Amino acid sequence: RGEGLHGTVGAALAPCLSALAATFNEEIILKVGEILGQECAARGANVLLGPTVNIHRSPITGRHFECFSEDPFLTSRCAVSYVRGVQRFSAACVKHFVGNDQEADRGHSNSVISERVLHEVYLQPFEACVRQAGAQAIMPGYNRLNGQYCAENRHLLQEVLRDTWQFQGLVVSDWWANRTTNKALEAGLNVEMPGIEPRYFGGYLLEQARDGRVSTELLDERCRPILRTLLRFPRTGGTKAPEISKRKAIFTKAAVESLVLLKNSGALPLRTTPVARVAVVGPKARATTLQGGGSSRVHPDRSPSILSELEKALDGSGVQLVHETGCMMGQRP
Repeated sequence: RGEGLHGTVGAALAPCLSALAATFNEEIILKVGEILGQECAARGANVLLGPTVNIHRSPITGRHFECFSEDPFLTSRCAVSYVRGVQRFSAACVKHFVGNDQEADRGHSNSVISERVLHEVYLQPFEACVRQAGAQAIMPGYNRLNGQYCAENRHLLQEVLRDTWQFQGLVVSDWWANRTTNKALEAGLNVEMPGIEPRYFGGYLLEQARDGRVSTELLDERCRPILRTLLRFPRTGGTKAPEISKRKAIFTKAAVESLVLLKNSGALPLRTTPVARVAVVGPKARATTLQGGGSSRVHPDRSPSILSELEKALDGSGVQLVHETGCMMGQRP
């Protein structure tokens, strides 16, 4: 999206992960991942902060457009393809590890999950990304899991991730999600974000190392995965961004395949004859939502609505286009 947090006009808008999952097409998801990984490398970045593989538990959760689906198997298959595509050029950071399945009060919420359900549902996509796709980075969630914050949860970061799954990459905190120095470092956290405003690492960690409260052996152990990732994906300036025509074709194909019909009795694709009038119902026909907000938002050159594109397609055909709002979109209580 450019060099700023809010982005610059002209960025490419890829279908969100929920849309990619709706394609049920691992090949096209891999190609989208390749495009994003190549873009990442062309900008000189080593790591792409995605995919998000948390489970859809409620249709109104704020960041679910960033996740694939409510099904752990489908999420796993999609995520593996995505990571494989990205990692042809850049490291993929799989997030948010784990149980970060709501946006409200995410920084303090406690996900209480039994060990069996945790492994069979919530951890399954993460495990697949590590074991099958060789994911190079993991980002813990803001939340607590069974009472303990994920960024300082040794059971998650060491016993499950490294000891059981044999993960060799780095663990990077979400922005301001780390809450301790020694506890997080000992649990397995490698990088605290944002580095420009350290809360518990940075100078705080340096002081503890100089005072002998953190061993050089532990520091070396935490630094090695970072160095391995940087060496695997060096940035020498030789990677070019993908051609715009290729990028557009892949993103368009993914968007088209994401449209799933429960039933089509010959109404689509739309024909101008013998149709005299077309009714479009819904508030989002005119104010079409093309993407979610937050840190994933980009600003493409064009943001057409469904209604404007239909008007363009039917122009000169003699077909009357009628739009009714149908319902109002408001804030939920």
